[in-house]
Amino acid sequence: MFDLDTYNQTKDLSGGPIVTVKYDDPVRCIEAATDERGNVSKAGMVAYLIAYAVAAVALAYWFWM
Repeated sequence: MFDLDTYNQTKDLSGGPIVTVKYDDPVRCIEAATDERGNVSKAGMVAYLIAYAVAAVALAYWFWM
């Protein structure tokens, strides 16, 4: 992806614009909390249960209201 901010700031220079490539940071995956052996912890399961419950209630509210 080109760095459009730098290009737009330098496009009117007499020597021409500065064109650079900007590398975005990789997006980390969202995963449940795990212990040192890689097993999903009870806190991670509870957090996902709460998150899905809140999402389901919000979706149900949106459909029925």
